[in-house]
Amino acid sequence: TAELLDNYQTGLCVPAESSEELVWALARLLETPALRDSLGEAAQREAEQQFTVGTMVDKFEELYESVKT
Repeated sequence: TAELLDNYQTGLCVPAESSEELVWALARLLETPALRDSLGEAAQREAEQQFTVGTMVDKFEELYESVKT
């Protein structure tokens, strides 16, 4: 998702309508294990930082407060 994907840092972003770019990105990941591993590890670290239980509780509380009035 947009919260996690930082192009070439935590994943490879391709336009939704471009099957050619999707094929290129998938081939790149299949052919480059080091890139695949580094993107996966970076994405996991980012998810662990952004989606802690405390962070998610805070976000739900903010959402609740914004819609309750």
